[in-house]
Amino acid sequence: MLRLLTLLACCIALSGLSGQDVRLIDSLTADLAARAKGDPQRLHTLTDLWISLVFSEPKKALPYVRLLKREALAMNNERKIIAADKYLAINFDYLDQPDSSFHYNRKAMAAYERTGYGFSVSCFAFNVGLCCLDLGDLDSVVHYMKVATERIPIKESSLVLRSSIASINANVQRQQGELLASIASAKEAYELAEAGGAGDRMAEANDEIAKTYQELGDFETAIGYLDENLVFYQSTHDPYWEAST
Repeated sequence: MLRLLTLLACCIALSGLSGQDVRLIDSLTADLAARAKGDPQRLHTLTDLWISLVFSEPKKALPYVRLLKREALAMNNERKIIAADKYLAINFDYLDQPDSSFHYNRKAMAAYERTGYGFSVSCFAFNVGLCCLDLGDLDSVVHYMKVATERIPIKESSLVLRSSIASINANVQRQQGELLASIASAKEAYELAEAGGAGDRMAEANDEIAKTYQELGDFETAIGYLDENLVFYQSTHDPYWEAST
């Protein structure tokens, strides 16, 4: 998912625990049971348990992040409270619950607004906007993409996020019938992604361009962009996208 890729890359530092490992989960569960409530190490163990489960079994991961939030609140640990809201946003995204993901992304965004971390505000504004896109609220998407753009640092490391914002702007413009503006935004997204070395985002931009040319009735041009994507997905050995392109 575009939202999760951006959020994970920009907003949280996950350890190498991602991906389910039964022995690791058993070890972490035993560690949690051995520690009394109020032990700060429980917060780290709960985080590791959540990371170990969320990508493969988000329903099983959810109770751990909820417990993390409760215990962080009880310990008045602001950093872990914010982290729990970030994790809840991701968890609900994996559960395909955009209303709940919106709520927790917005809470995390507000927390970073208070603490003055502009780049994180930009990341979470982007994620809130994507939740709004899932919910069909295009006016709110425009608003949050504007916030994301205003708060993002203009530096090389932000090229991929800027590309993602431009792609979402292209999507909204296409849905609103602003087809030429949509193509311009998608081409901007492609150029930013190319400068950032992000082939997947280049392909996403091409997909937006192809969809808009299809709506314009220019199927030959649309096929050209899809053919370019096919070459990319073949190079990445991605059978799902290769078949759907």
